[in-house]
Amino acid sequence: MPTIEIDLDVYAAIWTNRVTPEASENEVLRRVLGLDDPNTLRPTQIKKDLKSHNYGKESAPMLQVPVGKIRWIDDVVAALQTLNGQATLHRIYTQVEKQRSEARRTLPKNLQAIVRRSLEEQSSDSEAFKGRDDLFEHVRRGEWRLR
Repeated sequence: MPTIEIDLDVYAAIWTNRVTPEASENEVLRRVLGLDDPNTLRPTQIKKDLKSHNYGKESAPMLQVPVGKIRWIDDVVAALQTLNGQATLHRIYTQVEKQRSEARRTLPKNLQAIVRRSLEEQSSDSEAFKGRDDLFEHVRRGEWRLR
């Protein structure tokens, strides 16, 4: 499945426009964009229209989010960005919970453990480091920042 780059506020807006029983971002966008309406432009016409425009790159950094799914690591990064790059675990938990709630996404009982795991697996300062992206720095007990 292809991926698109969107800002987190755009992602939240997609879910804000959700109507039950829509279960995915794709279903919301199909309805909002009128793709299920026979009077709407078909994808081939949309491609032609897009090719006729010269779209420049935007200067604001964007988070690459797989269509149909947002990862916990995306939530944690976005939370730390909102918190000026550094925060205590408590503030990170609160921000992640706020973001997920505003986007109408699940709030599991073990949210705090998931956030901690995400921080530790993406930090070379942790024994749980997965060896991939080294995104976070452990500042001191209970405090993290973006690298």
